[in-house]
Amino acid sequence: MLGANIFSVDSNLALTKNRNLNKKAISLRPFNENTDFEWYYRLSTSLDSLLRWRFYGSPPTREQFAQLINVSVHCQFVAEIKNGNSNIDPRIGVVVSYNYDNVNNVTYLGVITNQKKRPLGIVISTIFIEYLFNTWPLRKIYLEMPEFNVTNIKSGIDRFFVEESRLKNHFYSLNKYHDYLTFAIYKEDFFESFQVQKILNRYRDISDTQINSNLQYENTKN
Repeated sequence: MLGANIFSVDSNLALTKNRNLNKKAISLRPFNENTDFEWYYRLSTSLDSLLRWRFYGSPPTREQFAQLINVSVHCQFVAEIKNGNSNIDPRIGVVVSYNYDNVNNVTYLGVITNQKKRPLGIVISTIFIEYLFNTWPLRKIYLEMPEFNVTNIKSGIDRFFVEESRLKNHFYSLNKYHDYLTFAIYKEDFFESFQVQKILNRYRDISDTQINSNLQYENTKN
C-alpha cells in the first residue's frame, strides 16, 4: 500500500538518471505493458514461480494482475540477454524496486526469473542493486519473504544480506504458518564486497555466447 513517503517514478525517466544498466551482454530495459504483459503474467503465475513470487500460491486473474502490476512500484525493468540467439527469448526476468521511502532512504527489492535462466538471478540482481544505489540516495535495500523462500538467497546470506527482522509464525501458506523475514543490503557492504565486484566486472566483459553456454551447463547439472 502506498504511504506518504513512497512514490513511483517512470522507468524511462529513471533510465536517464543512470546509464550503467547496459553491460556487454545483459541489459535492463523498461517494462513494456504491450509486449511484456503476457510473458510477465505467465512467468509470475507459473508453478515454478508461484510460491517464490509476490502472490505466494494465490494466482491472480489477468485483470487482477494488470491492476496490481504497478502498485507501490518505484521502478521495474526487464532483464535480457542482448544480441543472443534470435530463436530464443532473450528475457531473463524482472527486477523491481517497490515501497521506496525517500525520507528514510530505503526501498524493497523483488526479482523473478525464467526457470532455465535462474542462475542469472544473482547477476541481474547485482546489476540492478548497483543501479539503485548509484541513482538514489539509498542507505539500504530490503528483501522480505516467508521462511520457505530463504533457500533462494541462501548463498548470499551473511555475504550480501543481513537478517534484520523475523516475524514468528506470521505468514499462512501451504496449510501452516511460517516465519516472515526481512533482510537488508547495506550500501557500504555492497560496494566493498569482493563477490559483487567480481560479478559486475565479469558481466561487463562476458559475451552473450558465453552466457548461453554457462546456462546450458548449469541446467544440465540440475
